[in-house]
Amino acid sequence: MNLLTWNLNHRAARRRIKPWVIEAIAAESPDAVVLTEYVQGIDDAPFRAILGRLGFNNISISERPRRQNQVMILTKSIHERIPLPDPAIHAAVPSNILQVRTSEGLNIVGFRMPAYERKNAHCKPTTWDWLIDVVDKLKAEPTVIAGDFNTAVGDSDAYCGNKLQALIDRGWNHLAPDSGHSWRRAGGVERAIDHVFVSNHLAKGATARYSWDFQNDNAEASKAVVGSPDHAMVIADFPWREGQ
Repeated sequence: MNLLTWNLNHRAARRRIKPWVIEAIAAESPDAVVLTEYVQGIDDAPFRAILGRLGFNNISISERPRRQNQVMILTKSIHERIPLPDPAIHAAVPSNILQVRTSEGLNIVGFRMPAYERKNAHCKPTTWDWLIDVVDKLKAEPTVIAGDFNTAVGDSDAYCGNKLQALIDRGWNHLAPDSGHSWRRAGGVERAIDHVFVSNHLAKGATARYSWDFQNDNAEASKAVVGSPDHAMVIADFPWREGQ
């Protein structure tokens, strides 16, 4: 199975969907897609319609509180949305996580760690602890967790590198690409902050890679502007078949 996760850089506001965004998704031919930092706007209905023509007739999206981002999950298999508890940590958390379960029994959890402002920095480790506890029970099932965690392997405890390691220590398999980065900060600092984790059911032979190909295919895509994806796609391949 091929799963793609991508931060669309909507930054909590309604943005027009660039045609090349859809083209870039189609070029990878994924079976499932997790879109983070997405916000429903005037393009939402036509965006869904085009994705439907690509075979993604099963789409779920988190609710959108005012001035917050959303997570969208698209699958070609039928899926149902699984309710998650409200952590009551910060208004940004509920809309930045979404779980679905396909008719074949695969759990997909899409997640984006909110980019907390300095005054709310204490919410980040709390959100991490909540996430680790929420997904812990899913280890016993075929499960993939994908998205933008705003944390890189090797980060200090202050940046929650220890929390990322805690998820791994709990038994989740980190599908880390061999090289590359998923986001570039101003000044040229490269960060691998978008991740895919799988339960043991999906780990054997599983791989992941970053793709910036969309920037090569469209001049506009290489410009660092709000509303255009500023993260790499992370594409994961793992063993899964219908009825498994």
